[in-house]
Amino acid sequence: MIVSVVPDGPAEKAGLRDGEILEAIGGFSTRDMSVGQATMLLQGASGTPVKVAVVPARQDGASGSKYQSRGDWAAACCGRPRRR
Repeated sequence: MIVSVVPDGPAEKAGLRDGEILEAIGGFSTRDMSVGQATMLLQGASGTPVKVAVVPARQDGASGSKYQSRGDWAAACCGRPRRR
């Protein structure tokens, strides 16, 4: 689950919102994935794309995939950004 989107960060620019669930990252299901594994998949060179499948925070929204450009940060435990 996305705990907190960094203002003006890559996730916000891609349209991701607090409370949404990342169902898959780069084609890998997050169902049994640790936070560390998810973080590794989200990290990468700044500006490179990563595909995430998103379940909206509200039940009335449709799930779907979004391409997000990586920034120079990665989500860390508890939603705090970590500078690389």
